[in-house]
Amino acid sequence: MFSAAIPYQGGAGHCNENWVEYWVKLFADHGFECFDLLRLPYWNEAAIRSYYRQNVLILAKGAAAKTLRDKGHAPSPNAPSLIHPEQYLKSIGRALPPEMAQVGADVRHYYDCVTKSPAEVDANPDRRSYGVEGVGFGAIRKFLAKP
Repeated sequence: MFSAAIPYQGGAGHCNENWVEYWVKLFADHGFECFDLLRLPYWNEAAIRSYYRQNVLILAKGAAAKTLRDKGHAPSPNAPSLIHPEQYLKSIGRALPPEMAQVGADVRHYYDCVTKSPAEVDANPDRRSYGVEGVGFGAIRKFLAKP
């Protein structure tokens, strides 16, 4: 089992943040096959940290790889980099000026979208609305222009 941070993920002690494709190729150069068995089945499992759900791969060679193939698991030589919405929101939150960052509410809204119906999400008075207020370059310029 292998996990490595993607670029700009942040965290303690990361010395080589890189994309999944980089790691899959690096390990393949040493005879390992990638089996992307865990990310999607656990994608919305909030009890597991989002960066593991986003980054964890099984890399195996020799008898271990054969065992996985014999059990019906196909290698994933082109496993893609995936950005979990929670990680994305945290990265955006670090990049925005403090007054514009509402990461906690954004993360809660994401999990509401995963676990509730659209009607339940829309009925919540604290529902996050996107596109109502610009959070792009214009909003940042407005923020920077404050006295």
